[in-house]
Formats: sequence, structure tokens, C-alpha cells
Amino acid sequence: MASGFFRRLMFAPFEVLIGGLAITTAIAGLLETGSPAASALDAVLPGWAANLFQIAYLVAGVCLVVGVGAQRSDIESAGLVVIATNQVVRAIVFAALIGVANAAVSMVFAALVTVACWARLWGLAAATKQRQRQLP
Repeated sequence: MASGFFRRLMFAPFEVLIGGLAITTAIAGLLETGSPAASALDAVLPGWAANLFQIAYLVAGVCLVVGVGAQRSDIESAGLVVIATNQVVRAIVFAALIGVANAAVSMVFAALVTVACWARLWGLAAATKQRQRQLP
């Protein structure tokens, strides 16, 4: 039921935002590989590794959105873990490449996204425990 899927997405706008951000960032990173506007990952990692990193970010974003829409906390959790990890790695790469002072805004954004992901994971874990207690 597609309508139920999209209705569930309406009730989790921030999760959908984070998933959409991951998807668009990954697509942009994949499209600009090898160009002068390539991402910081391309400057630090070999091209194939940067592309794998972007693909993992893309899959994580899709997992997050699909997990929310399909009410599958296992799929959503997998996306959240990869997105949170990806944000930490990106912050480290930016800091190493341009310095902590210059990457401060990016690092704060990465920290906020990471905290949001872990807060959602914590909520999903609590809801799962609650459901397990209600089982006969």
C-alpha cells in the first residue's frame, strides 16, 4: 500500500530529511568524481574508495527512508548506523584536509546528524523492548 508508506513518512519528517540528505549528498558525490569540484573524500581517498563510500551513504539513505515508510525498524536502524558512521568519517576527513578551525561548521553539522541518528536508534530500541514485553 503506497499510500500507507507515504503517510508514515509524513509522521517522521526529520528521519526522511536525514535520509534524503544522505541520498542527495551521495548522488552529488558520485556525479562529481574526477571533476575539479570533487568532494573532500576524493582528495583523501582513492577514487574507487570514495565511490564505495558514496554508494554506502546512498544505500543508507534509502534504507532509512524505506525503513520508516515500511515500518521496518531493522532496515531503518541499518541506515541510521551507516549514516552516523559516515558523518563521523566525513568530519574527520574535512578536519584533516582543511583544519579543525575551517571545518568547524561541517563538524558541528556532522555531530548534530550523528546525535539525531543515535537518538532515533535509542528510541527504536526502546520501542522494540516494549513490544517484546507485550508478547505472550
